[in-house]
Amino acid sequence: MAYDSSAYDLSLFETRSSAAPKQEVKKAPQLRQIKNPSPKKRVKPAKFLALALVIFSMMAINVGNNAMITEARARVKEQEASLADAQSRENLLDVELEELLSIQNIDAFAQEKLGLCKPEQYQVEYLTGECRTTITITGEDDGGFLGAVKGFFDRLLSVFGA
Repeated sequence: MAYDSSAYDLSLFETRSSAAPKQEVKKAPQLRQIKNPSPKKRVKPAKFLALALVIFSMMAINVGNNAMITEARARVKEQEASLADAQSRENLLDVELEELLSIQNIDAFAQEKLGLCKPEQYQVEYLTGECRTTITITGEDDGGFLGAVKGFFDRLLSVFGA
């Protein structure tokens, strides 16, 4: 590379209009020629086959997964339809059960099939719960720890009047 003094050329900064600016001569870039270009790398057939096999197996797995998902969705729709059918049957059976358990149906069944009749007013007797019976068991065996716990609760209940 040749050194020139163009950096120190002060004529470029002069303000005279008579002086014509110097034109710089640009050198054409030099091209370097490569004598032995490197050969293009070729893909070996074994690597190509291995890559193709991997891609093919990934595609096959993807297709298989999609088929399984489709089958599962079909089964879900089938089960949902079955569930809706079962729920409607349950609703019908609930209505039928309510109808069978109505007081009018029970009365009609009792009178027609069993031959029962409604009691007259003089046949009805109401019981009152005023009579209380207390049973006390005494014994020598207190039952150990469980007997003590039972005794505690018995005394507690007797305090509250139960």
